[in-house]
Amino acid sequence: MPPFCESLLHIKRLPGELIDRIVDFLHDDWRALVSCALTGPACLLVPSSEFHLSNTIELPISGSQAELLEFVKTFHPNSPLVPLIRSIHVHGPRGSVPAATFPALIDLSHLCYLRSVTLSDMFIESNGHLLRFLCRLPALEDLACVGLVTKPTLPGGIRLVHGDLEVRNSEAAGFATRLKTIRLIDSNLLADTPSPYRSLLGLFVKWLTALGAHDRLEHVEMTVYEPSGEVETHDDLDGEDVTLPKFVHAASQWTALRSLHLRYYPWLDQPPDVSSSATIVEFLRVLLRMLLESPRRARYAELESFTLVLTIPTDTHANADSFAVLAQSLHPSLWPYLVRIRIIIESLATADRARTAPRSGGQLSRSALADAELTDFAEVVRRAFSQVVDGDHERTVEVLVQMW
Repeated sequence: MPPFCESLLHIKRLPGELIDRIVDFLHDDWRALVSCALTGPACLLVPSSEFHLSNTIELPISGSQAELLEFVKTFHPNSPLVPLIRSIHVHGPRGSVPAATFPALIDLSHLCYLRSVTLSDMFIESNGHLLRFLCRLPALEDLACVGLVTKPTLPGGIRLVHGDLEVRNSEAAGFATRLKTIRLIDSNLLADTPSPYRSLLGLFVKWLTALGAHDRLEHVEMTVYEPSGEVETHDDLDGEDVTLPKFVHAASQWTALRSLHLRYYPWLDQPPDVSSSATIVEFLRVLLRMLLESPRRARYAELESFTLVLTIPTDTHANADSFAVLAQSLHPSLWPYLVRIRIIIESLATADRARTAPRSGGQLSRSALADAELTDFAEVVRRAFSQVVDGDHERTVEVLVQMW
């Protein structure tokens, strides 16, 4: 037991509010909170420490993974504190390239109240082991994968390692019925080398569809890129054939969605003969196919919130007709429960400014020009959506410019 805990036990008349305040300072130190929670049922330290343990526990890992192993040892299957663990965040050091690897053989299946898991900034050495780890969490409802990268096998060469799921049918079926929220986010968007995130995204979408989870997801957030990679051909809304990325087709089957949040980056792997403006027009066409089953029928009938974040090059111009069509596709008559729409526009220049040091005067002037172009782009979008919200007081539509 830490010395300060022993000292507090001897202060009989210390107000409970003051003890709560002291324990609040330990909110990010799960070891100290465990010591406080185990001081005894009559101790005033217990309620506050148990409250903080029930919030998200941060578990940073490095090459040794010592803290994660200590966490598993502390919250062993017979620990009385196991019911307190509701949310964990396992993450490597933040950087342009992951410096840690997800521990493939870790087992947290005894944490029967663990409902939320976030994995971020790590290499994934075996996709099969990762999926097995997730399937064996008996109460998992909220999953976030941020900045996960499939591990390179050789310098300059990246290959997915396909492993056996090695899970029982009951585990897979249980996971499919429990999962309500999934966030697949690439945080390494401005790196010099292409991210293999899209392969990982494709794996998750294919896997969720195979498990039958596609019609149970209620909240989805994902990063999407310029449509590329594996594609399928489907009938367009006008009866013509249209080529769609496989993940877009799979996402169109998530019919129980209540909120959808897309972050779109059209600039990766862009063909030299295709303009940035044209790629956004193409994406809006694909998005329209994803949102609508037919010109007069919404695909996600229960959708309540829709957010679209567009990160665009500074030379991109908004196509008024394309955004007008998107706005009409979100008309209240088609989406009776959709009460919030947010369109967020940011440029590569402003996004890059958020992660770099202050620049010289000449560069700042170019940034100011980028901000002006960004504002013009957003104004076109704002005018398009203004035509479908007049008189609708139950719906909030925001077109925002993201400045850093």
